[in-house]
Amino acid sequence: MKAIEKYQRLFLSQNQQRLRNWLTGEEDVSEKELYQFLHTVKGTGAQIGFANWASIAEKLEQEVDPDAMQIWPKTKLYHFLQPFIALFDDERMEEESKDEGEAYLSGERQQERPLIFVIDDDVVLLQYIREQLEQEGFMVIQATSYKDQAVQHFYR
Repeated sequence: MKAIEKYQRLFLSQNQQRLRNWLTGEEDVSEKELYQFLHTVKGTGAQIGFANWASIAEKLEQEVDPDAMQIWPKTKLYHFLQPFIALFDDERMEEESKDEGEAYLSGERQQERPLIFVIDDDVVLLQYIREQLEQEGFMVIQATSYKDQAVQHFYR
């Protein structure tokens, strides 16, 4: 399996789970959360070869206010997200997650490799970037964009 396929499957699995939680769970979804989801799908989808996902997210993102805190009723949310639900039906990909082990170049000591610190709130994109950089010979530290978590990495 190619590396990109691993990230595509992880992307699908995470987004399918998120939609399932939103549409069937007790969780309320604010317009701000919906905007963040669409923005992430747009960026990551384009990055990992899911242009159809990115295109749909970009169109839907224009209909959502990033600063609104309005709660979306489940029926309205279901109809709004229908294009993504249809993509899951079309693709019929199995939910699967792979171990996220550290990938080090064989025979090379870590301290001899250049170090890069990558910060983003999109876990799938972080993993993809990390693997690409490690294949180029870099040692990568990653963190979500939460400021406190990112700063803690420097004090460990």
